[in-house]
Amino acid sequence: MKVYLKKNITAYSGKDGEEDVVYSSHNQGNVCIARNYTKPTQTPQHLIFKANADAIRSIWSQATALFKDDLKIYAKLLNENYPDKIKATCYSIFIKILYAYAESEGVNVSTLDIATIRTSVVKSVKSAMDNNFISKVETTSALDNVI
Repeated sequence: MKVYLKKNITAYSGKDGEEDVVYSSHNQGNVCIARNYTKPTQTPQHLIFKANADAIRSIWSQATALFKDDLKIYAKLLNENYPDKIKATCYSIFIKILYAYAESEGVNVSTLDIATIRTSVVKSVKSAMDNNFISKVETTSALDNVI
């Protein structure tokens, strides 16, 4: 249903918990549509995604500070070299490395642990670049701190 809002507000987005209605803005804020809120159903894909996210979070929390600093430097270099294409953070790069490594090994991300990663070909930012898990950037030969 189309919504007409008071006080010169053309559109609104979000959930109204009191009325169990979700508002969505369309046409650059000129149209506001409301629909009844329905709770999403949990699917097997959600459970796989949760297991992967839990494994990634666990590995990230056990990673060394030097490795995280190397990822920050790498993310900064990516953002400087490709400002129009890439908006990377160190955590998003870390996730990309883990998913690419798991795919190359033919395992699920949820089965990875810190010991496996420390002995793998993605144990440092430099080795991940050398093995083509992430894009190569110049002046990154010093990024060899192990996870």
